[in-house]
Amino acid sequence: MLFGRDYVLLAFLRPDLAGRWHWPMEAPLVARLRSWPLLGKFPDGLNTAALALLGVVTWQLGHAALLDPLSAAIAGSRDCLVDQSRSMIGGALVGACSPFLISVP
Repeated sequence: MLFGRDYVLLAFLRPDLAGRWHWPMEAPLVARLRSWPLLGKFPDGLNTAALALLGVVTWQLGHAALLDPLSAAIAGSRDCLVDQSRSMIGGALVGACSPFLISVP
């Protein structure tokens, strides 16, 4: 579950939520909400609020984590590497060598 992220979690939760608890999953719930006059725009507002929350949290985490050019370089190089294990090993090596690369005052 650690490497599969949300999709693996959904695969575990779906049989329990839909099968045992009879929760409507995905499209039927949204279609039912859109048919009600009072709640028709609720899914759109929920999506907008979720995107705004993701944007604010990303901004705050980036502002707190990217303190110097070295941390920005590590974060930027992470997107260039496809394999996650190489990305973690490369970040660890750059972090370990950082005292020799850049002298921090």
